[in-house]
Amino acid sequence: MKPAERDKLTQETHQALLGIPGTADKGLVGDVKELRGDLKHMNGRVDDVVEQTDKNTNDIKWIKRIGAAGGTALTTIVGLFKGLGG
Repeated sequence: MKPAERDKLTQETHQALLGIPGTADKGLVGDVKELRGDLKHMNGRVDDVVEQTDKNTNDIKWIKRIGAAGGTALTTIVGLFKGLGG
């Protein structure tokens, strides 16, 4: 390989990895950094969804418990009225 070809290949490799200074092209390194930032953002959103799901699950458990207690109380009251009337 001639020195000029080697220098051109080195420059192209450098530009592909690091981008072209003064342009929007950030190269492969810039793309990976951008993807890493996007993944961190998405991971934060996933954590928020998991936390909200856990809260909703706990709310549903409490609603079931309250409903069961209310149903038990209502059954007891109906049973008392039946006992008084019959």
